[in-house]
Amino acid sequence: MTISRLVSALFSVLTIFLVYLLSKKILSKRWALLSAMLFSLSVGSIQAAHFNTTETILTFFIVFLTILSFQFFEIIKKSNGSQELIGQSLILGSVLGAAAASKITAFSFVLSPLSILLVCFNKLKWKVWLLIGLLFAASTAAFFFFGSPYNLIDFETFRKTQDYIQSVVVGTIKPPFTIIYEGTIPYIYQLTRIFPWIFSPLGTLAAVFGFFLLWVSFIKNRRPEYLVILLWPTVYFLVSGFWFNKFTRYYVPLLPFLAISSTFFFYWLSQKDKLKQISQLLFCSIILLQLIYVLSFVSQIYLKTNTRVAASEWIYQNIKPQSTIATEHWDDRLPLLLPDYDPSQFQFLELTVYDSDTPKKIEELVKKISQSDYIVLSSRRVFYSILQNEKAYPLTSSFYQNLFKENLGFVLIHEERRSLRPLVFATDDDSADESFQSYDHPPVFIFQNKARLNAEALLKLIQTAN
Repeated sequence: MTISRLVSALFSVLTIFLVYLLSKKILSKRWALLSAMLFSLSVGSIQAAHFNTTETILTFFIVFLTILSFQFFEIIKKSNGSQELIGQSLILGSVLGAAAASKITAFSFVLSPLSILLVCFNKLKWKVWLLIGLLFAASTAAFFFFGSPYNLIDFETFRKTQDYIQSVVVGTIKPPFTIIYEGTIPYIYQLTRIFPWIFSPLGTLAAVFGFFLLWVSFIKNRRPEYLVILLWPTVYFLVSGFWFNKFTRYYVPLLPFLAISSTFFFYWLSQKDKLKQISQLLFCSIILLQLIYVLSFVSQIYLKTNTRVAASEWIYQNIKPQSTIATEHWDDRLPLLLPDYDPSQFQFLELTVYDSDTPKKIEELVKKISQSDYIVLSSRRVFYSILQNEKAYPLTSSFYQNLFKENLGFVLIHEERRSLRPLVFATDDDSADESFQSYDHPPVFIFQNKARLNAEALLKLIQTAN
């Protein structure tokens, strides 16, 4: 796990340099440095670098592939001959194949080199394009199967796994942990509950304007090379924005493009005599606010004990051995196994709250609650998703509502929380996407059974409240 995290961090650091190189394709060195700075100060890139996920690798590859696509465009523009084009197409294919070997989503990166075909189709003969395409496809396939050989060796398992994953992503299959996205509004959700938290509120706003200006420059000012930097992020956002599942990590690969487009917005302002002062003020404000936000994030999350670990330590120190602790299924059970501490000293009951609200389920639920000395909620993943689906879980929703109101005889005796709040937000990150919290700083709630109500009394309270 430690090695995989180091690999993730390494790819994230290398991407900073690539963002600089990519930004330099359309802007000067000074502005390119700003793009690299904005990406390096994005909370989303820092958070992703701490975990064993493929998103940092994907981010590295999409920026690298976009740079190579720019070079491909420059080769065609200079008409340097077919040999160089063939070599470049093989390199592009190998990078795309390696990216797809890390995660199948990377096949969408083909839009970056495809953008060259769209803007340079009449620059080469169709036979040359055909040769380039065949070599590109062959190198992509070769590196894809070399990087993930079992996808070919056991293709049936690979196909079934991909069918399931894609079904979960689009919402045709809905495991319990995904119902948190029921009723969320496509695109608006990402723009209000993801990007402002993983990039910054003002930075996201600047990026939206900058992206629009890049499209205007591409169309109005006839800058065909801009399509290389525009096509993939535009299509990816339009497609992924409509997915049922909207996990924060899905949007980490867009962060380099947010950094570059927000930089382009500042560059555009600086070219307007009447807006130069505004540009400088906005630039300084966003950098300052983003720096403060990042420092706050790092100090609150990575310079302090993880909330689940801190809550586990508190449980060991304050709850008597052999106490009965109720925890939710589909979430981490606390306390964790720690040095010198063993959770086997406690008795555990699992609350199967995601089961349908049948009389039998509710009967079992209140029975376990009445037998519990404590209830420990190790994040807001489960209870928040159920409260978001009150029609499907009327009685379970009533249970959680009354639990937090302390109407069931349970009192909140301890809470572990690392609240984050970008300066322009009035609320903390409870309003962010749940997965933004649960990766590294989930809130933990510990309730103690003070009233000792029996199952019948608990059931009556829940049904009456409902």
